[in-house]
Amino acid sequence: MTVLRLIIGVFIGLIAITLVAESIEFVTVKIISGKKFTELTTNETGYFEVRNTTGVLFFKVIYSLLAGTIGGFLTSRISSEKPQLAIFLLMGIQVISLIWAGFFSELSQTGPIWMWIYLIVIIPLGIFFGHIILLKMNNALQQSV
Repeated sequence: MTVLRLIIGVFIGLIAITLVAESIEFVTVKIISGKKFTELTTNETGYFEVRNTTGVLFFKVIYSLLAGTIGGFLTSRISSEKPQLAIFLLMGIQVISLIWAGFFSELSQTGPIWMWIYLIVIIPLGIFFGHIILLKMNNALQQSV
């Protein structure tokens, strides 16, 4: 059961990070560009022109940290018996996937190099923050009982 919870926890963390980050990014680009959903999904160049503006990239700093924190919290919570192992697995998977996306895939051309380096650092940091938040919540609950 421990291994299954660990696998499910990491999987849910990955899904949460992706859904939070991509949803916020898409809504932000949609609001700023004023374009319809279909226009953004069929015009990658237009999408990335808006996404790579200074303001949106700065906002990406915030929501990527938030996405990592939510993913780390959920992973730690679900993998309750071995949360540290689950957190390190989640961080490792994220770092490997971001290195691949930022430097070796077609996605590497969708943003500045500094953005990819930043994501490699900030998302695992957010994952760790999520784990720490859960630990502090658990300690507070134990002290109140």
